[in-house]
Formats: sequence, C-alpha cells, structure tokens
Amino acid sequence: GGEGGGGGGGGAEGRRKPTASSQVALLVQALQNGDSVMLDQALQVQDAHVVSATVARLPVTAVLPFLQAVLHRIQGKPARVATLASWLRALLSTHAAYLMSCSQLLPLLTPLYQLIDERLGVFKPLLKLVGRMQMLQAQIASQAAASQQDGAP
Repeated sequence: GGEGGGGGGGGAEGRRKPTASSQVALLVQALQNGDSVMLDQALQVQDAHVVSATVARLPVTAVLPFLQAVLHRIQGKPARVATLASWLRALLSTHAAYLMSCSQLLPLLTPLYQLIDERLGVFKPLLKLVGRMQMLQAQIASQAAASQQDGAP
C-alpha cells in the first residue's frame, strides 16, 4: 500500500515535502523489492538536509545495495551524475567506516573513478576552446566597432 490520503496536517501546500523517515522507508522497500521505479522516485529528492538525514538513517544492510544502485544509475546514464552526486556524497561520507571494511568497494568504485577521469580529461580542452571562442568574439566585436567608426558600408 502507500496510497490514500492521511496524516500530516497542513494540506494547503498540495504536495508534501518528503521527510527522511519516509525516504528511508521508500529506499529500503525499493531495494528489497528490486523496484527501480520506486528507487528513482526516492532519488529525485535533492533537498540536502533530507538527503543527508535519509542516508544517515539507512540500515547498514541497505548501504551497499544502495551504493550499487546509485553507481549503476550513474554508469547507465552519466548525465545523471549531477542529480545523484548529493546522494553519493552523503552515502560515501556518512558510511565511510563501514564501506572501507567492504572488500567489494574498490571494484564498485572503479567505474566511477574512470568516469571522473574521462570528464576531467575533456574539461581542460573544453576550457581552452571556450577561451578561444571568447577571444574570437571580442575580435569580431572590435572589428565591427572599428568599421562603424570608419564609416564603412
């Protein structure tokens, strides 16, 4: 079930802000049932306080499966890194001690390291290109201004 109205006064807002306890329940249930739609729904929350409180309340048995699920989504669609980064950061920092004791952590994180290296490799040439484009635009603008001053047609 999770349908139906109920609870939590203040219905004037229309949609309820997710709480850490409701998010933990949603995450654990999604992980246990292998429900990727439910998991994606939970991962849409971006409120930093709710994310960190949710991750802090995760039962230790759900930490590794949750990490695997987040990493799987990042590998499947690298464009989702921006929305999943807050979850990943909270998970890695909050449960660092436990995760460091897991032998499968390094193989799990290797694709993430590779993705970060790829992005960084593209970043520097992209910055150079942006700089060159800005310089080119400035030259074109100054030439246009000079030709207007000269009265050229």
